[in-house]
Amino acid sequence: MDEIRGTAAFNSLRAADPGAGVCHAAQLAGGCRQLRADGVLQFPGFEKWQAQPGITEESCMAGDVNLFLTDVEDPTLGEIEVMIAEPSCRGKGFGTEAVLMMMSYGVTNLGLTKFEAKIGQGNDPSIRMFQKLHFEQVAMSSVFQEVTLRLTMSEPERQWLLEQTSHVQEKPYRDGSAGPC
Repeated sequence: MDEIRGTAAFNSLRAADPGAGVCHAAQLAGGCRQLRADGVLQFPGFEKWQAQPGITEESCMAGDVNLFLTDVEDPTLGEIEVMIAEPSCRGKGFGTEAVLMMMSYGVTNLGLTKFEAKIGQGNDPSIRMFQKLHFEQVAMSSVFQEVTLRLTMSEPERQWLLEQTSHVQEKPYRDGSAGPC
């Protein structure tokens, strides 16, 4: 778990209620293709844990992607993070695709126009991934040993993002009883 914390550069939310700023989290498994209405990504084989007794959702997870809405002064800013906890799933594009889908959800459903990612200084693969997604470094914290990358969505950026996620379908989660965040 310490390795995961180190590579993900976990931050505690800077809010009185730690859950208050969390809007959506996605669970990763092999080959993502759908974003559920509650913000959880679905993948081929996703039904495995739903259809078989004794198979839990957690046993099918490779990691997660989260979108935090923590800046009450700027409701158009979302802090995004991704963690591929299962080492055998790293470097296969799951993180990139999950981040793109979560960003698309943030842009189309939440009105976000800016994204920030805070990443451990030594996590070069994650930094490179966000840079490939057009994020630019805007700050470095020696205290937290992390870099902050930011993307402001211009209209061309928005169109690029929507093209990258045009295959995504939003579907209700299970019986549709999942409420909004």
